[in-house]
Amino acid sequence: MKPLLAALPVTFFFASAAWADPPDLAAAIRQNDLAVIEAVAGSDGKESAVAQGALAALRREDDAALEILAAAAEDDAMAAPLKRAAWSVSAGVYLRQGRFAEAADAFEAADAALPEADEEAARSAAQARDFARTAAPAAAMRAHVADTGEAEITRDLAGLPRATALINGQPQDAVLDTGANYSTIMASVAEALGVHLLEGDISVGASANDSVAGRIGIASNLVLAGGEMTDVVFIVLPDEALSFADGAYTIPAIIGLPVFAALGRVSFEQQGETEWLRHAASEEGWTEGSNLVFSGLSPIALLKANGSPVRMFIDSGATTSHLTPRAVLDYPALLEGATSDSTRIGGAGGERVFEDAAIIPRLEIEIAGQTVTLSDIHVLDDAADGRHGLIGQDILNATTGYVIDFGARRFELLPPASLPTP
Repeated sequence: MKPLLAALPVTFFFASAAWADPPDLAAAIRQNDLAVIEAVAGSDGKESAVAQGALAALRREDDAALEILAAAAEDDAMAAPLKRAAWSVSAGVYLRQGRFAEAADAFEAADAALPEADEEAARSAAQARDFARTAAPAAAMRAHVADTGEAEITRDLAGLPRATALINGQPQDAVLDTGANYSTIMASVAEALGVHLLEGDISVGASANDSVAGRIGIASNLVLAGGEMTDVVFIVLPDEALSFADGAYTIPAIIGLPVFAALGRVSFEQQGETEWLRHAASEEGWTEGSNLVFSGLSPIALLKANGSPVRMFIDSGATTSHLTPRAVLDYPALLEGATSDSTRIGGAGGERVFEDAAIIPRLEIEIAGQTVTLSDIHVLDDAADGRHGLIGQDILNATTGYVIDFGARRFELLPPASLPTP
């Protein structure tokens, strides 16, 4: 279980396809089938407005997305499943903007339009709604970012990147986790740093079986790599939820995606024996070279795996990469030569064991013109959110580093280290 809010009800990706039958847009939104969403967005039907809003949300064109989706959701002639989809996507946009009260209202409007029938999906949506409602008193995070900045990175026992941030003026070691929807902190550390706790409890976790009760905390100030943020949301968890191997490995704090997004163009760079987190200004907007979309608070890279187009979640808090069953369902050829075995994976939130996981002997991942070859890649998790896989530290460390450009919507690997001259 990763210690983050794993509850946004919709995720979207880019692809292309054709159909003999009219597509079901509501189902495509639930299954994150952007091939359908993109096609419907270009059609003449009434439902195209929902698809257009979803596309704008993916590209972080938030104002346009909210305007389009609001009109669609309030259209009395719009089918109930599409009204629910419009409100749900809007809720994800409000969450990443820190407009929590509006996010909670949008989640409730989605339920009013059409109650969720699937039990696990309903639990996830309720979890997100309750988080938003509890966070409603918080102001949206504000950022004051220098043109450039850097912080030195160290690696912990799990190989995860850490850096020192100033939280309420006090230095704090923290894991740098692009896979965390929100920054996260141990309860004892939050108390020591003067993190203000909001009223009410929340629940985090990807399923009812691994959910953990927590609180929402607000750090009045956070400084990292030359960026200063105010009113930073933290998920505050019991110390034992972030302590592993009988206390041999602990994670006192995690810096999550909203902080990185505020920095603009973020790079993790290896220079000699030293690794750095750096940021710089970025050109804003979606272009032909963009390969990064955002499902609410989740960064999804559009890549190729053994030549097939895939969408993969960028998670610097995961030690290893993997594919999901959705990938082999969409591209059965990926399973050529595969075997199976039980496997254990770990990350910033601990370990999970999967029985009889398929193991792909060789996988070539192409990222913006560079190729990383992996061996024995597991097929794990479920396909409920439509992702084809997860990018972990084995891919992120394959060269001298990587860049996540939140402005230009681009993910790329830095060049490999130069070979010594013979």
